[in-house]
Amino acid sequence: MDAICTEFQKNYASVNLDFQEKDAKGYDYIMILIYLEELKKGYKAKRVNKTTKKRTTVTYSRIGSKEELEGYMKLLQDKIQEFNEKWDCDLQLEKGE
Repeated sequence: MDAICTEFQKNYASVNLDFQEKDAKGYDYIMILIYLEELKKGYKAKRVNKTTKKRTTVTYSRIGSKEELEGYMKLLQDKIQEFNEKWDCDLQLEKGE
């Protein structure tokens, strides 16, 4: 019998309040990367906890359907559009493998 991980947490110690205050644009960019971090492995960021002075904790969950993936991709597009408007950039989300 094979076991499948359906949910897990990761802590990002360098993504903390100090980093957010010193480099707001870099922080916003890293937050997008956090949403993309586990996507190739079939997981989405289910919950991103509030950034603290020590870390940002993210709960990832398994993507269970094509519809769920499409919804997540829409969320990512919205986050990128928000980043582009806020920082006057032109980030693009390209489809991978």
